[in-house]
Amino acid sequence: DTGDGGNIFKVANISYPAVIQQSNTPTNSSQGIFNLATGPTTITAPTINGQGEVPQPSGVTAITRPVHESLTVAYSYSAAIQREITNAIAITAAYVGSSARHAENDGNNNVDINQAPFIPGQNSQATSKPFYATFGMTQSINDFCNCAVEQYNAFQASVDVKNLHGYTARGNYLYQRAYGDGTTSYTFLYDRAAGYGDNNSIYHQQVVVTQHYNLPFAKFGGSSHILKNIIDKWDLTSVTMWHSGTPFTVGIGSWPSGYLGENTVSVTFPDRGSVSPYQGASHNRDQWYQGCTVAQLSAGTCGAFLLPSYTKLGNYGINNLFGPQYVQQDVAVSKVFAKIADRYSFVLRAQSFNVFNHANLSTPNSTITSSTAGQITSTAGNMRRLQFSAHMNF
Repeated sequence: DTGDGGNIFKVANISYPAVIQQSNTPTNSSQGIFNLATGPTTITAPTINGQGEVPQPSGVTAITRPVHESLTVAYSYSAAIQREITNAIAITAAYVGSSARHAENDGNNNVDINQAPFIPGQNSQATSKPFYATFGMTQSINDFCNCAVEQYNAFQASVDVKNLHGYTARGNYLYQRAYGDGTTSYTFLYDRAAGYGDNNSIYHQQVVVTQHYNLPFAKFGGSSHILKNIIDKWDLTSVTMWHSGTPFTVGIGSWPSGYLGENTVSVTFPDRGSVSPYQGASHNRDQWYQGCTVAQLSAGTCGAFLLPSYTKLGNYGINNLFGPQYVQQDVAVSKVFAKIADRYSFVLRAQSFNVFNHANLSTPNSTITSSTAGQITSTAGNMRRLQFSAHMNF
């Protein structure tokens, strides 16, 4: 069930009428639902019309495919230039890009084509759903289509050092943007621009430095073979990684009276204020950005965020704020013992992942009207891990 084909052709075929869900609830927790001799209550089979079609019952969530399904079309392009500074040092600069048409919408190729439009002041929008007037349907109709557009652009720069007196390294800098329009069912159907923005799993900048060093201990001449085996042939390897924070979307959780339509379409953007949401915040796990109360929003004193007019959705957009940066240092030390009788060699290796035990924070609470707005309660990545190994080659 991986990839576009798996989502489209497998998931959509395990829904009604291929699979009909049944829910039976006992009168109380100590009472059985059915026994094995009689089985559960028989389900009425769907009626097939003269065209070989099965009418969708009201109230049953439907999973559908378009009549004409389009497979994803991807275009990839890149260009690079490299300059050799010395025999051991080279630099490279590159552009990498890709475009996708007929791409997946939200990671599951899923868009609710019975999503109601935004109607200001209207809380219950069942009767305004597209398939209500003709078919009386108020349930979701999840269409597994490849309908979105995606774009990726990146600049990469690297420096390579090869065996410079026992030292080998590669430093890489990456600036990237990945964005598309497959965000929510509402924006996808009615306002593509409002749902167009950064991918929330792709950070913008990254630096990775990989180093390997053969420790240059001196030759030992007449020293004992045992002493030379202990001191000589040590290798030190390190990987340093840093990347900027991942994007996240802020939203209003509690609305003043009169704001009813926003929550029903799951688009809760505020309007942009006059200052940065980071201004005045502690910028740590206790307050990564500064939220505000519903009263402050109503009074227009929130600063970073404004309350949109009840007749329209907010303009803040998706994934316009960024979480904490990520830093990790990994180190490995290995020792190769000389071959024994030209047949055997022995290797000891010690590794430490996140050697400094740096706590990388996850993204904060993104509901600006929450009492815990901006607070971070989880971490990204692992704590320090140590790994030791030994192996023999023969």
